[in-house]
Amino acid sequence: MRIISIIVAMFAVMVLSCAIKHYSVGKDFDETLIPRIEKNRTTQEELLAMFGEPYVKSILSEQEQKWLYHYESGSLKSQSFVLITKVKTIASRKKVLKVLLRDGIVVDYSFTKEEMGP
Repeated sequence: MRIISIIVAMFAVMVLSCAIKHYSVGKDFDETLIPRIEKNRTTQEELLAMFGEPYVKSILSEQEQKWLYHYESGSLKSQSFVLITKVKTIASRKKVLKVLLRDGIVVDYSFTKEEMGP
């Protein structure tokens, strides 16, 4: 009888198990420095000093580049049922800074930030 109880308990744990996974993508950057960016004045060297290397650099033409600073972090909760696994985002934070440079000078930029959960 005791063996049956152990087997039932193990089965219940396997069937109704859940886990929380924390993740991050990119490198966090100091968003309080964004107001220091001046169009047609800030250089790529100044950007590097403020934010470090971008997550992605794209060459658009011989004169233009697009730099992307990206950081995202959060927590996922997964629950496992017999044949089904349910994954749910319980918290996330995302920051994206896009910068357009022409001849090494910032000509335009945009910043977005999204937060969800606790």
